[in-house]
Amino acid sequence: MPDELHTVPGTELTEPNPSTSLVGGLGKMWRDVQRYQYLIANFVRRDLRVKYRNSLLGYFWSLLDPLLLSGVFVVLFTIVAGKPQKLYPLWVTIGVLSWGYFGTILQQSIASLTGNEGTINSIYFPRCLFGIASASSNLVMTSMNLLVAVPFMLYFKILPTGYLLMVPLGLILLGMLALGAGLALACLEAVNRDVGHLATIVVRAGLYLSPVLWTVEMAQAKGGAINYLLLNPAAVPMTMIRNGITGHKLPISPGQIAWSVACCVVTFVVGAMIFQRFEARVIKKL
Repeated sequence: MPDELHTVPGTELTEPNPSTSLVGGLGKMWRDVQRYQYLIANFVRRDLRVKYRNSLLGYFWSLLDPLLLSGVFVVLFTIVAGKPQKLYPLWVTIGVLSWGYFGTILQQSIASLTGNEGTINSIYFPRCLFGIASASSNLVMTSMNLLVAVPFMLYFKILPTGYLLMVPLGLILLGMLALGAGLALACLEAVNRDVGHLATIVVRAGLYLSPVLWTVEMAQAKGGAINYLLLNPAAVPMTMIRNGITGHKLPISPGQIAWSVACCVVTFVVGAMIFQRFEARVIKKL
C-alpha cells in the first residue's frame, strides 16, 4: 500500500475567507471591525486626502455642489409657489446634504467589491471594511458640511437647543440604513453590474420622495395620500437632522419613529448578515 500523506502540524491549508453562517455574520463583522480599527482609520484618512488632492479650493468643493443645487431648488420653488417659508433655503440645504450623505454611502457600499477588485485579488482582509470605511468617511465629511448651516442660523437668529442632539442620531440611523442596503446588494452587484445602475435611479427618485424639497410638516398639512411618503424610513432621520439644527421637536408620532428606527436597524443587521454569508462566494467572480 502507498505511504500515507502526512502534513506537518501547523502547515495545513486553510481558507482565509470562509463563508459565515447567516446568523453569525453580524458577530463576525463586529469582531473584524474591532480587530482592524487601524485599517478603517487609514482608509478614512486616505478617502479624505484623495478627495481634495491637487485641488485649490479643497474642502469647499464638497459644499459648492449641494449649495448650488439647493439654490436652484429654492429659486424654482419661489417661482412656482410665490412666497415660501422664510426657513426654506435652510431646510433645502440640510435636506440636500442629508440625502447626498445617504446616496453616497449606498452607492459606494454597493460598489465596495467591484470597485476594489485589484485590492481584493492582491491581499486578504475582511471585505466589509470597504463599506464601513466609506460610511465612516462620509459621516465625517457630512458632519463638516453641515457647518454650512451656521451662517443661516446666524441670519435667521436660530439659537442652538437641546434638539441639536438629534443631528448625530439622525446621521447614524441614516448611515445604518444606507450601509445595510448597500452591503446587502454588494454581493449581487459582483454578479450583475446592473444593480449599481438601478441604485443610481433609486437615489435620484428618492431625492423627491424623501424630505429634501419638502418637510414632514408640509406633508402632514396636505394630508391624504401624501402621508404615505412618511413610510419612507429615511424620512424620520432626515427630519431629525433638519429639526435638530432649526431647534424644533419632531412632528412625528412615536409609532412612525419606531417604524423608521426599526427599518434602519433591521436593514443594517440583515445587510451585514447577507454580505458576510455570500461575500466569500461572489468574489470568485470578480
